[in-house]
Amino acid sequence: MRASDNPDQAANPVAVNAAALRALSRREYSEFELRSKLERRFDQQVVEQVLESLVADHLLSDERFTEVFVRSRIARGQGPTRIRQELRQRGIGDELVSHFLSFDSEFWLEHAREVAERRGSQLAEARSDDPEVRHRARGKLGRFLAGRGFPMDVISQILR
Repeated sequence: MRASDNPDQAANPVAVNAAALRALSRREYSEFELRSKLERRFDQQVVEQVLESLVADHLLSDERFTEVFVRSRIARGQGPTRIRQELRQRGIGDELVSHFLSFDSEFWLEHAREVAERRGSQLAEARSDDPEVRHRARGKLGRFLAGRGFPMDVISQILR
């Protein structure tokens, strides 16, 4: 039986707090994400009270979530465009996103180069002497990097 099946549990701050802490023990959440998750099962007003308490106690932090999220996405080989989009979907404001993605263009160029180098054979083909092979490989590598969220100016520098 879920808490939402029992009206007394759905309005119980202790149950909401316990569910929130269980979720936060597994990973960081943005306030928006955790609110959405909890409001599926619990009363909206109680969820709001619990979230305010968690923020006040520094157990829930959009700043901490954003920092961890950006680091993990960079480690996965994603670029700034895709990371920015995913953070917006998780309710993180543009100011906070910009703060944590404020690397210089040289950083993103080097990061894209590392991601491209992991594609070994494609990068070698993109540098081929055969124009047809080079053209096809550059297109493929460019689409791959664009899908990873790298801006076109960075991609064009990598493909030169």
